[in-house]
Amino acid sequence: MALSEQEDEELERQLLLINKPAVTTIHTEYGDIIDCVDFYKQPAFDHPLLKNHTFHYQMKPISVHRGTRDQVSSKSTEPVSLGLKGGGCPVGTVPIRRITKGDLIRDRLASKITSLEDNSPDTHYAVVRTRANSNKKFIGAGARISVEAPNDIEYRQYSAAKMKIQNGPDSIEVGWRPFPISPCLPPSHRSNTGLILLVVPVLLNGEFVSDVLMSPSRSIPGWIVRCLTALGVRDRWLVGVVWLEVDPSLYGDSLTRLFIRLDAGQSHCFNTRCPGFIIVRSDIPLDVAFDHVSYRGGPFFYLHAYIIRDQANGNWWLEVGLDNTQIGFWPSRLFTGLGDLANHLEWGGEAFGPPGTYTPPMGRNFFPSGAAVLDASIRQILALNEYGQTVDIDNLEEYSDNNNLYKVYDRGNFGEVPGGKESTQKGRLNLGHHNYQLCWGNSASTPVFKL
Repeated sequence: MALSEQEDEELERQLLLINKPAVTTIHTEYGDIIDCVDFYKQPAFDHPLLKNHTFHYQMKPISVHRGTRDQVSSKSTEPVSLGLKGGGCPVGTVPIRRITKGDLIRDRLASKITSLEDNSPDTHYAVVRTRANSNKKFIGAGARISVEAPNDIEYRQYSAAKMKIQNGPDSIEVGWRPFPISPCLPPSHRSNTGLILLVVPVLLNGEFVSDVLMSPSRSIPGWIVRCLTALGVRDRWLVGVVWLEVDPSLYGDSLTRLFIRLDAGQSHCFNTRCPGFIIVRSDIPLDVAFDHVSYRGGPFFYLHAYIIRDQANGNWWLEVGLDNTQIGFWPSRLFTGLGDLANHLEWGGEAFGPPGTYTPPMGRNFFPSGAAVLDASIRQILALNEYGQTVDIDNLEEYSDNNNLYKVYDRGNFGEVPGGKESTQKGRLNLGHHNYQLCWGNSASTPVFKL
């Protein structure tokens, strides 16, 4: 993505605002640098509405109704591990992954995905959601989301799974998304930093017209082709020497990571890219890499995620894991619509691919089959009404912007017994928990090139 001098200066300014002074740093096994930042100096408090606050790092929700959560597990399903090794950051500090210019560039691309109302031809959805004409109000939602690593995501593309809570212009999300490796990194340089010299021959109408730099009989390495294609070079390649700065942190990696998103007022961003979300946990960064992912026919690894409103003050808390670990919260003063209750819930997959690329993958690159061991899925969907009660959400609707490419299958209410075997019986549903499952994905056999 080419940047003008003005755009580059703006990104540098943003980095100075986002990356706060660290008390100490942690280097993870995935190459991340985690800054342990004083709780009171985290980016959230740069928000003008949070300048005068009484928040502290030992905060807990005061009045949260979690409904009935089914903690069923089996030999074939496992929760993912999210915590930093070694205990995380010191008490009184919070972990924030150091942001690079490349992160901000990727976020600019990903920010094109905001809501279903955008109707962008480059954005694709396969979700299950509450109906627009519903008068129901909600104080929370949850789900068990299978953690996937969609294959063949190209540079500039985006694929994710998420849960979303919304009221009017305000929305908050949690989910996962992988970052594609830059096509401009040759295989031998995927883990190094430095400069690479590319010698690029002229290609005109499919034939080499210069043998100065490369013999016509020699083929161009595939990674160079992918790089130039991603950079928008089509029919002609310039003769000469091209220097590319190679920095894996600039172009991301192939890891699937946790993410949150905030859309409220002037804030529209992922994780801590803009102020708003207040971190209280010292050992789980917001964009932590998952240690395992699911695969077709193999074990399932799940992200247990919940967003719950504190009825005492209106703050929206993010909880993860079987033990309801509280990572942090979105303060109520950030919102207009979500300053009250939510009126829209949504679960599923989304993907973005700009012109000049094939349609991006989603889920496991297969249409949902209905077989639990084969599909990317979201189970144990939870919705809490305004009284904190688990409510019947049978009246959901499936939505895909293009059923020829992306599908979602709502299996509805089904029982599950230990061992992962599914039954048509209610099972533990009589406890008040609704064990819904939806599956989503796209067909790898029908990619479409977008002009």
